Amino acid sequence: MRDGQKDTVPVLSAPPGPGSEPSLVATDKRRVRWLIGGQVQGVGYRVGAMRAARDRGIVGWVRNLRSGQVELLAEGSQAALGRLEEWCRWGPRGAEVTSIETLESGPALDDLALFEISDTPEE
Repeated sequence: MRDGQKDTVPVLSAPPGPGSEPSLVATDKRRVRWLIGGQVQGVGYRVGAMRAARDRGIVGWVRNLRSGQVELLAEGSQAALGRLEEWCRWGPRGAEVTSIETLESGPALDDLALFEISDTPEE
């Protein structure tokens, strides 16, 4: 293991077919939920976050909260989540992010299929 790299065990993503090479997938998938504060509504933050997540191979959802904050739940590799968190710290043009609070962090549950914009919850 090199410095700064997580030791992962590759697993087969599907049984190999005749004449095909098995594809390997790292098992370092994580799940995080962030609460993002600042000027993050009315500036395209959710659409930008969805694009940034999909570009990084991350699944989950993002939604506005009535408090003016944005909540984001994401599953992906630690490296991809780190890149998404960096995007979230800046957001799209017009956003002014003042805080990112981690509400949840742990192993991926693999119960999400894509990244989408979710409805604002009723309170």
